[in-house]
Amino acid sequence: MALYEDIYHTFRENIKQGVYSPGERLPSIRETAEKFNCNKITVQKAFERLKNEGLIDNQVGRGSFVCFPDTPAGQQHVGFPFHSAYICDDLFPADQAFELFDQMFREEGHLFDTGPMEGDSELVEALSSRYKVDHERTIIISGAQQGLNLCRTLYNLNISEHMLFEDPTYSGAISIFRPKHFVELEPDGPDLNRLKQLMKGKARFFYTIPQVHNPTGISYSKGKMDEIARLAEEHNVFIIEDDYLSEFADHPGERFIDRIPHRTIYIKSLSKVTAPGIRLGFMTVPGAMYQDFIRGKFSADLGTSLLMQRFFVRFISSGLLDRHLQKCRTLLGSRKKTIESVIGKYPFLRIPAQQSGYNIWIESSIPLPGEHVPWAKGEHFSFSSRWTDSFRLSLLGMGDRDFQNGASYLDSLFQSCSRNSSRPVL
Repeated sequence: MALYEDIYHTFRENIKQGVYSPGERLPSIRETAEKFNCNKITVQKAFERLKNEGLIDNQVGRGSFVCFPDTPAGQQHVGFPFHSAYICDDLFPADQAFELFDQMFREEGHLFDTGPMEGDSELVEALSSRYKVDHERTIIISGAQQGLNLCRTLYNLNISEHMLFEDPTYSGAISIFRPKHFVELEPDGPDLNRLKQLMKGKARFFYTIPQVHNPTGISYSKGKMDEIARLAEEHNVFIIEDDYLSEFADHPGERFIDRIPHRTIYIKSLSKVTAPGIRLGFMTVPGAMYQDFIRGKFSADLGTSLLMQRFFVRFISSGLLDRHLQKCRTLLGSRKKTIESVIGKYPFLRIPAQQSGYNIWIESSIPLPGEHVPWAKGEHFSFSSRWTDSFRLSLLGMGDRDFQNGASYLDSLFQSCSRNSSRPVL
């Protein structure tokens, strides 16, 4: 093997194993040449191959940096969408929703107007009351992803350096903020020693999902919530609190928006608990930031669909949202039992910690297939090699028949993995 290929494979493996994290600077060409006892041209040839494969990026005057991986949107999956972290629209009460739209069109006008930038006042009041947040600091947005993008746009002070993230965490937020600093999650929340160390540095924001975490399904303990709130106050750090699936929590959860509202940007998606096409959400922000976010939202989209906002007011007030959620919770209970029964048959699979929500986070002690799998792979939620053989199954992303067939498919797939792992090496 040519020496440049040896250098290439060494760095490629180190990047893959997380020795060099996304955004981290590699040793210089001079340093690498000295280490491998070769000339700079040999190293440049190896680095050029890494760049061509999208593993590193060269920044003039600064050096070579590990690229952030592409988001998993383009991942190819087998026919059963256990990767889809949405509720299937087959489960949405479409007939009743049609009746609400019919009433709305007969009784209201100006439904195709832009509406106020902060959102329809009735919807703001309804959501503020339902989720117990301050209506004067609440803004309607077109989904949680828009809320994260607004944070990224408004506070772009070398955001990668100033952001703290959980590990693992939501891949969509990683793709927006491209963070460099991660705090490993324990069964009841982040490692406080590591968090404290990072908050003493350049950290200004901590992105967190403290209730029904994505992907692990854990919820923070009260003790850790209290300590994180104290550290945020002490080190002047703002919390970006993503309420992912609090409606599916086993018990009422702890929230930062209740503890330190002046330091918390609370973001809530509504599409995650209804249907993918309902592009609505809201954010409740510190009072001092409110006008900044209003101006940022105006620059982003000129307003959220008034038609959908007015529908959602009726969706809540009619009780249809509550009935929809109860139906999903009931269905989720039986589906969890089915999947847990499948997982329990295979000793190499483990469901860690106490989990809530409609996802199940699973750890594997053996390598699993890497291509065209029906789940969301661990590498999409973390850059750490620890989670390479973990994966997330979402249980409400398909109708009943597809789910039952999908569970059987998972069973056969795990059987195949079990047989392959037990074969002797010849």
